[in-house]
Amino acid sequence: MDYQGKSIIMLLLFLGISAFIIPDRSKEKSFIQEDIFSFPPVNLQATQETRELLYLLYYMKGRYTLSGQHNYLEDPELTTLKLQNMIGESPAIHGYELGAILDQSDEEIKEQRQRVVESAIRTNRAGGIVAITYHANMPGECACWEHVNNGGISQAEFKEIITPGTNLHERMLADLDKVAVYLKKLQDAKVPVLWRPYHEMNGYWFWWGQQPEFTQLWEIMYERFTEVHKLNNLLWVWSPSAPNSYAEPFEPYYVGPLRADVLAVDIYNGEYEQSHHDQLWVLSGGKPIAIGENGMLPDPELLTLKQRQYIWFMTWADELEENNELSDIKKLYETDKVLTIEKLKTMMQEAAGN
Repeated sequence: MDYQGKSIIMLLLFLGISAFIIPDRSKEKSFIQEDIFSFPPVNLQATQETRELLYLLYYMKGRYTLSGQHNYLEDPELTTLKLQNMIGESPAIHGYELGAILDQSDEEIKEQRQRVVESAIRTNRAGGIVAITYHANMPGECACWEHVNNGGISQAEFKEIITPGTNLHERMLADLDKVAVYLKKLQDAKVPVLWRPYHEMNGYWFWWGQQPEFTQLWEIMYERFTEVHKLNNLLWVWSPSAPNSYAEPFEPYYVGPLRADVLAVDIYNGEYEQSHHDQLWVLSGGKPIAIGENGMLPDPELLTLKQRQYIWFMTWADELEENNELSDIKKLYETDKVLTIEKLKTMMQEAAGN
């Protein structure tokens, strides 16, 4: 039986016993009063704040779309501040990065990751949601773009990376351990994170791309973070590229319902195909789906009518200004369905009063 088949069977068994191991939400202090269908976090040890964030996503599913703006590791607030100056409000999700794409020293990367942590805590305290992308460098290589976006590697080399005891495997674990330090700081500060690693795995540009054994790479990170580092503040976001002439279909690379809390799709060139939304929604089995990255912003009517299941969008750093007119940015952010931090706070207050 393949990995996908095992995952489905495990999920069915899990749902049969979940009532006995998932905390009773009726005893928790939550702004949500109504009983809605939702899956528990894939990590059953998830913190209270993390479970509340996931429950929030289920509550908003089909009702609202969270606005999001990504920022680079080198300046974790630059593009979010630009957006704030444009529209006078803050995006509901502040997108961060823990992988480096410039050739920098280890000390510089440490300092930048620490600034991400400090900014993420401020975002959380202000009522925003923290999302973190991780452009992983090739194990043991410098944290720079040429060792991230390298056009792919051979299956033999990938096999060495995922095989315990090999040199590349040990180097990868060492890299993961360095990243875990900063995620642990966020956990200590009670900040839940939408964690989005190894994205666009169905394309061939990143070293982890189009690998038949991709799910094993995901599993290694998941086990390292949850079992070794006890990181329980992560919601795991699986985010392939929109299928096209460069990217293969979603299904062969899906990590399964026991390893993904949210399924997202990265969309560029304005290719908001209905099939991308619908196929991801079917694959999710009812879990939240999102736009993991976008260049051109989605049309408000699209989010409101035909592709209403997208729970957030995340505009990629410089793409905000390079591929969007100010009038279109304002039009989207003024849409009732699209939530900024300010609108999110209002929605939560109204929900708490019901």
